[in-house]
Amino acid sequence: MVDIPKLPKLTRAEELSYKEKTLLIEIVDQFRNTHRYWYIALLAVLVFSLPLTRLIAGTVAERLIARHEILPILAESDKPADMVVEDAVSLAAGPGVFSAYAHIANPNANWSAWSFDYEFVFRNNGGVEFTAENVRWTRKEPDLAPEFPILAKRWGNADGNFFVEGVVKNPYSFRVTRIDLEAIIFDAANTKAVAVNSTVADDLDPFEERYFRMLWPVSQDALLPGTFGQVQVRAEVNPLEPGFVIPQDETIPAR
Repeated sequence: MVDIPKLPKLTRAEELSYKEKTLLIEIVDQFRNTHRYWYIALLAVLVFSLPLTRLIAGTVAERLIARHEILPILAESDKPADMVVEDAVSLAAGPGVFSAYAHIANPNANWSAWSFDYEFVFRNNGGVEFTAENVRWTRKEPDLAPEFPILAKRWGNADGNFFVEGVVKNPYSFRVTRIDLEAIIFDAANTKAVAVNSTVADDLDPFEERYFRMLWPVSQDALLPGTFGQVQVRAEVNPLEPGFVIPQDETIPAR
């Protein structure tokens, strides 16, 4: 008979640390196997007709790790499966004004969604329905996944309107044709979004820093609860979009 020692029970911190490492390993393995992004997030503001988006950090990361379930990646196929809508939420942004955001995922192992059309339909009961169609699928893999830092982020009221502003930096030696800037404000518990907005920065030169500001149609008191949580600002590009970067001019030295 073999004696199997009884393993000690993990503490909450040790369990979260283990799950976090498992999550990172699974994601890295999937990226190595698929060479593509399987998670896409997007947001939209009805009144301003602006796309808006995703993502949480800090305390929210602990909750996401604790309940993490990897989206099944389908085997390679000649026909891509439909994208999966994981979440769609509407948010009041003022009297008669609503915003919406959605999380979607691509379950395919060998197909990337280059672009697609989407629509938010607002319901009388306060809900929202999200649909995506005319997906342009491609087997092309992104050549790079650039990141653009956000500097000097701040928020407050200006002339009766709540705002989020900052500076986005292009840290590369190439010109970027378009960067989508997206703001998400979370509740005090950092578990759900309470406001979203977006803007666009066009034609950033190499190493350029560009100021941006996103405005809401109402003041902070009218838009947000008395106490709110993190204010997230992200800079996104589509590396599959043809011509999303312009090669560096030879007169501009690399830094």
